[in-house]
Amino acid sequence: MRLVRREDYDWAPEALGASGPARLAAITFTVLPDDTLRASAARAGQTDLSYNVNPQVLDAFTEAGFVIEVPRYLGFVHGYSLRTKVAPFDDVRVRQAVTRGIDRAEILRTVFTDAWEPATSWSQAGVPETTDLTELFSYDPELAATLLDEAGWTGRNADGFREKDGAELGFTIYPTPYLTGSVPEAELISQHLGRLGIRVATQKLDIPTWTERVTNNPEQGVNEVTRASWMSARSPG
Repeated sequence: MRLVRREDYDWAPEALGASGPARLAAITFTVLPDDTLRASAARAGQTDLSYNVNPQVLDAFTEAGFVIEVPRYLGFVHGYSLRTKVAPFDDVRVRQAVTRGIDRAEILRTVFTDAWEPATSWSQAGVPETTDLTELFSYDPELAATLLDEAGWTGRNADGFREKDGAELGFTIYPTPYLTGSVPEAELISQHLGRLGIRVATQKLDIPTWTERVTNNPEQGVNEVTRASWMSARSPG
């Protein structure tokens, strides 16, 4: 997609200190669904900016002189929403246990970089009047285990996962296809909750399938919220 400026444009806001047509003659958008291809195109000089690059390659971009931007939306932080009418999340103790059983510090260390900051609430810290609620969801595996016991998930099956009334405690996470770090992030969460006796499966889907199976499916208990930080790499100069 190529956007070309209007040469007769002369309505720029006074606050910008500019008038007349845009400085750029045109902008060309190239759709590259694979994050590896997006990164390679920027490194090869085929694009001036690459959006949603895998955090694991940021060091190479920085060393090559690229400018890394990690803006934060005025909205929700990156995380998961749970449907409270879908088992096992219909029990508030299970929801609290999942919240307390995720080691966010390890996710930041392993999947992301120092440019990402830990969440302090359900909304971005830059949102006006946001309150620090860290004490309500900080990592506490012992508390998480106690909550699961209180919820009645005290049995263990042959695989070591919790069960109650013959049912296994578990669910599936479908990582959002819109963020490059979602798959390794979901895999880490599976490990964290697995230590508590919760079986968490992960399955990567393409965008149309993900929308149908997750966003538009009232029976899916977990949905990844992506109104969060995103990353772009801008070429030198």
